[in-house]
Amino acid sequence: MRKYLFILTAVLALASCSGKEQAVTRILLSKTGLTLAVGGSQQLQAVTTPQADVPVSWSSSNPAVATVSETGLVSAVSQGEATVTASVASVSAACLVTVTAEPVQRIVLSRTAFGIEAGESVQLRATVEPSSAPQTVTWISSNPAVASVSETGLVTGVKVGVANILATAGDQEAICQVSVQTAPADGDFYYADGTWSPTLYTNKTPIGVVFWVGDPAGDDPSLKADFPACTHGLVVSLREDSCAWSNVVADVGGWCRDNHPEYFVPETYPDRRDGDYLNKKVGYNNTKVMGLFNAAHPDEQVEVVSKAQVYNVKVPAPEGTSGWYVPSAKELSLLSTGEYDGNIWEISAHMREQDRVAHFLKIRDIIDRVSGSQALTETSYWTSFEDTEYLLEGDDPALGMRGFGDSGALVFSFAFGDCSRYTKSTGERLRYILAF
Repeated sequence: MRKYLFILTAVLALASCSGKEQAVTRILLSKTGLTLAVGGSQQLQAVTTPQADVPVSWSSSNPAVATVSETGLVSAVSQGEATVTASVASVSAACLVTVTAEPVQRIVLSRTAFGIEAGESVQLRATVEPSSAPQTVTWISSNPAVASVSETGLVTGVKVGVANILATAGDQEAICQVSVQTAPADGDFYYADGTWSPTLYTNKTPIGVVFWVGDPAGDDPSLKADFPACTHGLVVSLREDSCAWSNVVADVGGWCRDNHPEYFVPETYPDRRDGDYLNKKVGYNNTKVMGLFNAAHPDEQVEVVSKAQVYNVKVPAPEGTSGWYVPSAKELSLLSTGEYDGNIWEISAHMREQDRVAHFLKIRDIIDRVSGSQALTETSYWTSFEDTEYLLEGDDPALGMRGFGDSGALVFSFAFGDCSRYTKSTGERLRYILAF
């Protein structure tokens, strides 16, 4: 009997020795780098190779910064860095823990809603506040079949539909709604959320009507630099103002030329009949540089630009668009007649009246469908162009337009589809546009 007990004991001992031969050769951690705010915590997981039910020892190189429990729960104590190590015998793996001073308080996205076409991409940017909080942002699409998003926030339209893009940092999140649509069309309603449609939706807030489709920045490098995603077209506002062009006697264009040569000069000098200069979609440029003039001359204001700034507050434009600005003569010509290849100064002499106003009447009727809108009228509207030229001998000085010191400004008439020159102090209508 003792002989058999001895043999059984020997077999068990051999089996035990055999198990020890399957020693752990590698440890994999769920994270090798971890950023936490003070007071935050996160569970680390350790997987051994080969997998074995063996105890893992956890330690922190700097418990004053981050502690770790015997189960791998890391807790942030104070700002700094610590290395958390998981060990089994002589095998170990490490995770670098960075502890920041503050937790994430909020995420601000560069856009909260926009519309794009299938195949088009828009870069979303997230600002994590405060700046001392963890800056790592994770991006997720609620519907990748409609709109996908990369690890860096680049959103790409896939097919028509709606998807929410979620950005998370710490325990905070922010959402941007993306509508993937067909290409915009002339006459589409344009909404406050940056989308468009040929049908007037009652559950959205219309702010304008698309009146031209194309790349608005083709003539305006300032617009292209400031809003590179504005490649779809132009929108006209639903409401308007009435005001003088300015109370400025001085040559605004001359000041802009001398102080900001990086911009187009917002004037028709030396010859307003110069088709190469007048036929440019540069309303954004003109409004921007004249805004700089206003900032430098608190007592001499270009009133049409001041009015545009107020309108942007009253009717906020969607994020990522140009915002409302004072249109150039060419942009008002596009609203009135549509595309015209010749010099718009001479348009009334080369186009029949019904053709000059056909597009204007179409857009006017679409605007009239929106409750609370103001009708476009067949009258004169201010452009963003100053008009500076000496008057011929015999002109009436009482008109207030003699020489550069008494320059006028350019208006566009929807009744005739062409431009004229009015004194700056004249009260005329002002309608705004934006690029999207």
